[in-house]
This record gives sequence, structure tokens and C-alpha cells, in this order.
Amino acid sequence: MGQDFRRMTDKACEPTEEEIVSFIGEQAKEAWLEIRQFLEDRYDLVPETIFYGAKYGWTIRYRKGGKTLCSLFPEIATNSYEMLKLLIVSTMYTFFACMHALFNNILSSYS
Repeated sequence: MGQDFRRMTDKACEPTEEEIVSFIGEQAKEAWLEIRQFLEDRYDLVPETIFYGAKYGWTIRYRKGGKTLCSLFPEIATNSYEMLKLLIVSTMYTFFACMHALFNNILSSYS
């Protein structure tokens, strides 16, 4: 079985936000924008658009203190099950990465 999703893998063309939103489609647009807004507002993070390589393609990476908090990969699922799975995994990863950063901040305040 091949990949059930597509990514932005053209290294020569760094995508704009508009291109990313167009690529992922209307169904994913709102969730994509909400997750990004949450990370930027809640944790005062500045996004970086970076190329992870031919297999993973372009990603939006959020870092704090030189460490990656999370990376969001724009993807298109080719079937509903894969789309749901990607959304759940992406949301869980983002949630746990945010919780990790929060706990680190709390713990460092006691040092």
C-alpha cells in the first residue's frame, strides 16, 4: 500500500501561507489556521517555514529557546480515514508538545 497523503515536497518553491491553505483545501483550512493562531497567541511563538527533506517536504516549525516545540506539515489525505488519522495525530502531537513546554516553564520557575 502506498502513501495515503500528499505533501508539499518541491524544495525550490517555499510556499506562502496562501499556497499552503489552498493546498490543504477548504476542509482543513479552519483547523490549520486555528492551530497556528493558538500557538502564536498562547505561546508567543514565531513560525518558521523550513524544508525537512524530500520525504517530508515543507513544514511550519515553532521553536522556543532553541528547541522545537512542534512542526505542522501541510498534507492532503487521499481518503477520509487517512484525513481523520492525520488530524488526530497532528492535534495530539501539538497538544503534548504544548503541555511539555508548559510544564518545562512551570518547573523552571521553581529553580
